[in-house]
Amino acid sequence: MLKVISLLVAAVIVFKIDYSSVKTGKKRERRVYMAFFAISLGLLMLHILDVQIPYVVHGIGEIYHPIFESFNQRLDQHQSYKMN
Repeated sequence: MLKVISLLVAAVIVFKIDYSSVKTGKKRERRVYMAFFAISLGLLMLHILDVQIPYVVHGIGEIYHPIFESFNQRLDQHQSYKMN
């Protein structure tokens, strides 16, 4: 819990220092800054709390594998019909 509190304190300090330079910019720049800051803070929190984040590639593989298996089976059947 100490890690989370120290991360939040550090994030507030960084935000206070860094946002003053962004505050003078356009509204769109502030939105982008806030979005990236929130995403990075969230990912750091997840890392500190040791939350296992699944890899996107593994998810794609889970979706792709059944389709690829079915395609390979049909291709093998088609090739075996040509051989006979």
